[in-house]
Amino acid sequence: KREATRTLIDLAALARVHDVLDVLPTLLDGTDLRLHQVVQTAVSLANRTDAARICLERIYTSAWFSPDYAGLVLVALCHIDPDRWLRHVNNLARPMTVLASRLEDDSTALRFYARSILEAVGLDRVRSENIGQVKGSSASAWLWDEWLVAPDSLLLYDVDSCHSSLTLRPRKCG
Repeated sequence: KREATRTLIDLAALARVHDVLDVLPTLLDGTDLRLHQVVQTAVSLANRTDAARICLERIYTSAWFSPDYAGLVLVALCHIDPDRWLRHVNNLARPMTVLASRLEDDSTALRFYARSILEAVGLDRVRSENIGQVKGSSASAWLWDEWLVAPDSLLLYDVDSCHSSLTLRPRKCG
């Protein structure tokens, strides 16, 4: 039965059968192989539809979900639904905090997730008043650090104290 399930998941991913998004979360059984396969398939089939968002939300709220996949799921959700990027960051804050603590020595992965979220969301959405919520949340400190605090942060900012505003701009590479 497990081999047949794996084969069907692979076939759905290869054939780009988006209807499988409705049943993918029900295929989780706690084995790492199955979780990996379900997450990878859901992410590869993610499109800008409610079915994709619902599928990924059902996966990360599953008892079998591992923080190891939080970054992939978060980036996919930000691509699917960029207007609600902060909601996705907040909903996945706990598993992302666990993942960030595991990757402390390897900031390349966190940098990849932070850059991918920024690309998915776009600077215009980040400039909203929601940026203050990211700054003030210890759960999303990893994202704030990668975006604005690290010496090689992805963004630069200027503070206009007269107007109490924050202007963000991308850091120029090289």
